[in-house]
Amino acid sequence: TYTPDANMLNVTQVQISLTSNDPDGVGPCQAAISYHTITVNPVPVISGLTQFNPTSCGVCDGSITISGLLSSQNYTVSYAGPAGIYLGNLISNINGQITISNLCVGTYSNIIVSKSGCSSAPRGPLTIVNPNSPPKPNASSNSPICSGANLQLIASGSVDWKLLTFFIG
Repeated sequence: TYTPDANMLNVTQVQISLTSNDPDGVGPCQAAISYHTITVNPVPVISGLTQFNPTSCGVCDGSITISGLLSSQNYTVSYAGPAGIYLGNLISNINGQITISNLCVGTYSNIIVSKSGCSSAPRGPLTIVNPNSPPKPNASSNSPICSGANLQLIASGSVDWKLLTFFIG
């Protein structure tokens, strides 16, 4: 078993040598030496998660940005969300961030990034929510009116007009 010491945390390769014993312990045979290079892949670390909620109710344009990764690298990303388990390959940007896009409202958990067989610790949950509803429109009229008179409807605020037919009689 080989365990690197704390000074070797950022090392990407380690060369070890294996030396045999002198067969009879008295010479003249020499010990045999063999060298082996071990590749050490770093474990991805998610330093932060940022959620962005959808722009409108019922629209699936929310996102989660994963930070703290190596820049411009291919990662396997997995998470559990309202549509089930997601597993896919995404590339980090120059800032070491990956954005998971087109997310619907719901809870996203067990967010993991993997590279070269090494996986980050799971992160989450995060909950994507619909934005606040627009303010309630205000309506008023010139009511009460007499039969045959014109009705004036006045609306303010965020209003989406619908054609209504009135019969006053």
